Amino acid sequence: MTMDRRNFLTSCSGGLAIALGATSPSGQAAGSGQTRRSIVIDAHSHFGYLGMFGQQRDVSFEESLAAADQAGIDKLCLCSIEALAFEMEGGNREVHRLMKQYPDRIIGFASVPSPYFGQKGLDELQRAVEVFGMKGIGELETSAAYPIDIPHWIAVLKKAAALKVPVLVHGSPVASARAAELVPDVTILLAHMGTGLGLTVGEWIDTIEMAKSHPNVYLETCTSITSYGQIERAVQELGSERIVFGTDTPLLDPAVMKAKITSADISAEAKENILGKNMARLLKI
Repeated sequence: MTMDRRNFLTSCSGGLAIALGATSPSGQAAGSGQTRRSIVIDAHSHFGYLGMFGQQRDVSFEESLAAADQAGIDKLCLCSIEALAFEMEGGNREVHRLMKQYPDRIIGFASVPSPYFGQKGLDELQRAVEVFGMKGIGELETSAAYPIDIPHWIAVLKKAAALKVPVLVHGSPVASARAAELVPDVTILLAHMGTGLGLTVGEWIDTIEMAKSHPNVYLETCTSITSYGQIERAVQELGSERIVFGTDTPLLDPAVMKAKITSADISAEAKENILGKNMARLLKI
C-alpha cells in the first residue's frame, strides 16, 4: 500500500507530539490534558526565481507554504531570491506583499544583493524594517571575494544593530567571527552552521568552536550534507539557546530539515528552543 507525503508526515508526527509539546487544532496538548503550544519558526526560507541555481525547478510560494504546512512549520522568515541576487527593491516589495497576504505565517527579512550598494542599500533596509515591518535582514550572500567582515558588509551589520534586528549570514566561520567582533551589538544567524561556502568538510565543527567565544553568533541548522551528530554536538557545546531551525526552502526539503531536530538525541526542551522559541525571542514575537 502506498502512502502520500501528507499522510506519511501525519503518521510520523504522533510519536513526536509529547516530546515537542504538539497540540491538536483545538490547542489541546497531545497526551497531557493541558493546553500547550510550541511554536515552530523557520529562520531561513526563500521564494522567487530559481534559475540562478542551475537545474533547480521553479517552485511557487504556495507550494512552499503547503510543504511548510505538511512539516508542521508555523511561521517562515522569508526573504526574496530576487532581492538577495539582483534587484533589492522589487524583491523586498514582494516580501512585503506576502507579509500582508499571509500575516500569521510570514515574517519578512529584507535583503541586499551586494555589499556595494552603499547608502542606497542601507536606506532600503531601513525602509523595509521601519515602513514594511520586516523583522530581520538577510540572507546576505557572501563569498571568498567579499566575506562578511569587509567594510561594506560591516556597514550593513551596523545598520542591523541600529535597527535592532538579526541578520542571516551565508558565510564562513572565520569571517563571521571577525564581523561579530567588529559589531558586537548585532545578532548574526550563521546559515548552514557555517558550511555554506563549502571550504572544508568539518567546517560545522569549526563553526561550533567559533560560536563558543562569540555570544552574538547563533547557528542556523539547515545543511545540504548532514554529518552524524551535528545537532547533538552543537547543543552540547553551545546550549540549545544559541541554535535556530531553518530549512532553506525551496532549495532543501523542510520536512527533512525539521527531522534533523526532531530525531536528534537531545531533550524535548532543547528541541522546542531550536524549533521556535529562540527565534520568537530574537524577533520579539
